[in-house]
Amino acid sequence: MIHHNRWDLTRLAVSSLKAHTCHPYRLLLIDNASGDDLASLTPDELITNEHPRSFAANCNLGLRASSGAAVALLNNDLYFPPGWLEGLLRALQLGFGIAGALTNTDVPLDKFLGHGLASLGPRFEPEDLADKWPVLSRVLGVFNTQGRQRPPTKQPWVAFFAVALSAGVVQEVGLLDEGFIQGYEDLDYCLRAWEKGYSVVKAMDAYVVHFGGKAMVPADAAEMAARDAHNVPLFLQHWPPDRREALLHLWSPHGLEAKGRQIWAGIEHRRDFLTRIGQTMVNG
Repeated sequence: MIHHNRWDLTRLAVSSLKAHTCHPYRLLLIDNASGDDLASLTPDELITNEHPRSFAANCNLGLRASSGAAVALLNNDLYFPPGWLEGLLRALQLGFGIAGALTNTDVPLDKFLGHGLASLGPRFEPEDLADKWPVLSRVLGVFNTQGRQRPPTKQPWVAFFAVALSAGVVQEVGLLDEGFIQGYEDLDYCLRAWEKGYSVVKAMDAYVVHFGGKAMVPADAAEMAARDAHNVPLFLQHWPPDRREALLHLWSPHGLEAKGRQIWAGIEHRRDFLTRIGQTMVNG
């Protein structure tokens, strides 16, 4: 689990993880130069960065410290109800290589506690649910238990806010590409896993509450454009048309070709937009 900002979120994440995780685990906390007292949260291991590092670099610290078993990469802006880890690991036991968690962007919280939660909006805070956590934990725990009847759904990629990697994936795919800046590194990793013969899925019985990037300083439009101006060409350099076409053929039997084409089209559209913006700035 990576911590940089929002001590309150990390404390909630660690406390809910410890309270609701029955499967044996080893918790590694990575302090991304926050200056906070993470040792008081009693992780099994604590790594402290002297200077802030990228998301990919911090994930790689965790992968290098893994013991050869499955690894879960976790944000600190999460709440873990009962059954979350068992759901991710069950997908790996079924033979899938990467399993991502289900969250409130997939199934809104108002489904579980009534439509009064619809007013939360996408940027809600943990205190907005302060009086609902006990009930929500029980309800989501039941949801995860019942979710065992729902098979994992294959995806071209999953976001790495809460994801489990099989030991084989860690060994064969290796580390995240640290050339990317806060974006595209999880997409790139999943595509490399598919090339190695590992399927990527979303686990229907591994629901976690995600507070939507609260632990990061929000990026404005200019910063996002600067990141994409770096990441998009790098991604397309790594994934030229012939390599992308090979993935489409690989995905076709899994019913993922249309989703794959949407991904490529979206990235190429972003590239073209950035090119137009760059030309406008030069001409201006």
